[in-house]
Amino acid sequence: MTDSTEHTLHTPGDLIANLPAVFGFFPEDSLVLATFVDDGTRFALGPVLRVDLRPVCAEALYSALGSLGAHRAGGGCIIAAFVITADAAERDRVCELLFSASRAGDAELLGCWSTEAVFAGGAYELEFAPPGAEPLDDWYGGRIPEVVAAAAMGPLLRRGELPEPDRKAALEFFAPAGGEIDDVAPGSVGGARTGSVLDAVTLRLAAERARGLAAAVRRGGAAGRAAFTTVVGAAERALTDESQGQGLVGAADPEDLACLAGALGEIHLRDAVAATVLDHPRSAERALARLSRVLTGEARANALCLYSLVAGPAGHGHRVAAALAVARTEFPGHRLTRLLCEAQLRCSPETVAERVRRGSRQVAERLGVAGADPAGGAGGLAA
Repeated sequence: MTDSTEHTLHTPGDLIANLPAVFGFFPEDSLVLATFVDDGTRFALGPVLRVDLRPVCAEALYSALGSLGAHRAGGGCIIAAFVITADAAERDRVCELLFSASRAGDAELLGCWSTEAVFAGGAYELEFAPPGAEPLDDWYGGRIPEVVAAAAMGPLLRRGELPEPDRKAALEFFAPAGGEIDDVAPGSVGGARTGSVLDAVTLRLAAERARGLAAAVRRGGAAGRAAFTTVVGAAERALTDESQGQGLVGAADPEDLACLAGALGEIHLRDAVAATVLDHPRSAERALARLSRVLTGEARANALCLYSLVAGPAGHGHRVAAALAVARTEFPGHRLTRLLCEAQLRCSPETVAERVRRGSRQVAERLGVAGADPAGGAGGLAA
């Protein structure tokens, strides 16, 4: 079996060693479901899903298996289950639930393995395999290899990074300026620290201007085209400044960045700038990470969603799940968050990004903006 970067995973221990880099943190008290897709010559690693075991209920476990079921419907997909916990009673309970699901045909499991924690030298063992299966010796049990030598760890180490020690630390990357993630209540654009380039007054004015530009885009015509050009042009310049080190910190003129921040709080403007954001993944990843910490409400949710789309191409794929987890927790009714979470399990990251880019270009097509995608329609992204 191989991962998405063409590295061969010979044993369950190899996959376990890669999990910290995949998730961006060391999973503990977790059920991990890793899909493998048969492309005719090999099994390649597909979506990987993690479920909290504190404790997990049967409904949540079956829901997780069902989420991967849509991906499995494409054919040739199997699931490897890993129960990571030092709680022997919880381990046994979860393994029994998985065994029952496998026996009932609700999940096609390659096998189920358990380990107390993810660390080099830690023991793992096979809990059960499908009837008639003949696992290799290393599949019955063994030791987890060096985590820092795992294939997925390479991109992080080249940037001088390491996975966070736990999930809480991974989520804190997106913590709002001056507060904890759990303390943020949904609201409107605002809340930057005093003295920052985007202070509260600047953000409030940007939000007011964005409302006017969004209204013009909705009306269409010459005013809509002008508003679209204004917003997309500002986003382009803001991301170019960011790529040249002139962005959020020390920028002489924050007007373009403020326009982008305001656009994230309006659905039609968010749709308008999405293609531009996707076209500049590295600078957008840096800008959106910082914007997500100074925005609130709809604007923060949209910043996190767009961040999840550019983080992978920018080399920070381990933060995608955390960005969507924060958005899902803080804004459970946000439709784009829900759709992106579902799409992550059904489509490749490239397919998800292309669908968002196409939806963004449809806004330009509807307005009749020169150079718009000729295949576009009257849609856009999800509200």
